[in-house]
Amino acid sequence: MGSISILFPILGLFGIASPARYRTRLTHVGPRSNIHSFELPLRSPPQLIELQQPRRLPTPVPNTKQPLIAIVDDDEFVCRALRRLIRSLGMTAETYRTGTEFVDLIEALPSYQPDCVVLDVQMPGMNGIEVQTSIRRARGAIPVILITAHEDRAVREQALKNGAVAFLRKPFNDALLIRTLDAALGRDGTGQDQAPCDK
Repeated sequence: MGSISILFPILGLFGIASPARYRTRLTHVGPRSNIHSFELPLRSPPQLIELQQPRRLPTPVPNTKQPLIAIVDDDEFVCRALRRLIRSLGMTAETYRTGTEFVDLIEALPSYQPDCVVLDVQMPGMNGIEVQTSIRRARGAIPVILITAHEDRAVREQALKNGAVAFLRKPFNDALLIRTLDAALGRDGTGQDQAPCDK
């Protein structure tokens, strides 16, 4: 009788024959000189292993909160100029025309928390020192920068004694105010702490 070749595929479940290099032929001589040839797998073909990609960690989202600067001054021109300068620095600026308006706000709205207050000394109603005292009583140590067009040594000493970051004489240049804001916010433009200035 003729020989019978039986192929054992590596992927037999799918009906795919293994390549010749992975098969060997066995010959068996049985009764009546029947010759049976079998092709058996010699070794399994290399298997492709899908490597699992390492899990990519989410990129931290930087803190983009802008410092909030409150400007309290009865001079509309000063408020407008300071607001424009502070916003050009990437900060948020809000203006108030009287000390009473600002104090009423912080006492009525606990969630309102400015990072710094630029505060005029001489205003109708509550003056700057009185507003500073109210801020400390209501919110604690919010940085305060006092500004004034009238130099008064006693007022200056009182303001600094109450914890003011600085006491600036009007008119002051932009660079001085920027340095003072950096000191009040604990930064110097490079992420490093900076000592308060003008004390």
